[in-house]
Amino acid sequence: MKKEKEHLLPSKIEISIGIVVYITLLIALTFGVSSCSSECEIEQTYTYFQPVYTTIDELRSSVTLTAPQEIESMGKLFYKDGFLYVNEPNKGVHVIDNRDPSNPINQAFIVIPGSFDLAIKENILYSDSYIDLVAIDISSPQEAVEVGRVEEAFIGYNSYGFYVDPELGLVTDWQETSEVSVTESSCEGQSYGWGVYYANGIAVNEVSNFDATTAVSPTNPGIGGSMSRFAITNNHLFVMDQRFFPLKLIYLLAWKLEIDCFLTGALKQYFQKEKIFS
Repeated sequence: MKKEKEHLLPSKIEISIGIVVYITLLIALTFGVSSCSSECEIEQTYTYFQPVYTTIDELRSSVTLTAPQEIESMGKLFYKDGFLYVNEPNKGVHVIDNRDPSNPINQAFIVIPGSFDLAIKENILYSDSYIDLVAIDISSPQEAVEVGRVEEAFIGYNSYGFYVDPELGLVTDWQETSEVSVTESSCEGQSYGWGVYYANGIAVNEVSNFDATTAVSPTNPGIGGSMSRFAITNNHLFVMDQRFFPLKLIYLLAWKLEIDCFLTGALKQYFQKEKIFS
């Protein structure tokens, strides 16, 4: 019996040592992961912006002619029959009588929410309006009026990834609310160059570099440039959409606007077939 006890004793000792080693490794692993996690976690201070929505119905009833306004920010411009049509990004178009270059007269302002690009064919001015393409009759510039619209011509429109919402509408502005502290992982690299998504909006790290007009422009977020998205040849208007940048061909027939097709890799073949370009 004594020999059996002596024989069992080493086994009990080995089991006890094994348990101690297991517990020690478990504790070390737990603290190690916690330490690693705490090293990655950093607290950043951001400025929180909430999206401002405009309903589709409100957008499509906003185009109107108003009294002249002072030019605050100049976008693209066109000259036709002695008149300058100057885009005020995101707001509309200034109508300036320049028939006497020594005495230009600011005649009127055409309110077009979400207007960034222009093109003129005969007496029709074409402009984007966020997701739509609108046609304005400027045969009498002081009495400019909307005469046509292609709804959802620019289905790719979004602001910082916020696309059109069936109930809320589309993001047309951003409202600064407050400073927020966000705990994030520097190891995973989830933040963007401009900041992070936070709550129902965005948290921006450099508020001085944030511009609401740029944020709702076709080149958001924060990408500037002078490339025109509109071009007219013969009776066709070529426009660039924001979503994957497909080229759309819109046929212009008097005041009727019809989308003919989307052009992708077969551009050259289509141009040759339709003899749009020589």
